[in-house]
Amino acid sequence: MIAAPLGLALVGPVRAEVTFPASLEVTCTAFTVQETRFRGAHAFWCVDLATGELNGAVLRRNGVPVCQLSGVWDFDAHCGHLNGCAALTAVGSLFACP
Repeated sequence: MIAAPLGLALVGPVRAEVTFPASLEVTCTAFTVQETRFRGAHAFWCVDLATGELNGAVLRRNGVPVCQLSGVWDFDAHCGHLNGCAALTAVGSLFACP
């Protein structure tokens, strides 16, 4: 889970199905259709653990991108300053900084 490498506590019922270290400096997380609650689409994002840069996408079931996610992870506040369609998903709502 992205929560473990970032030292976060997940809020609500969202639990990432897949999280893996892409390298020593990047961790990626995938979210299911049920977790995103966004028009039958799933999502993923990767966070650069050195800079906090966050990039990802919301994808249709067939893998075609619906929209891009980007932003910066705030390690102190344990939330993300998200751009793109992240705010439209349940995952984006839970992890977005106020």
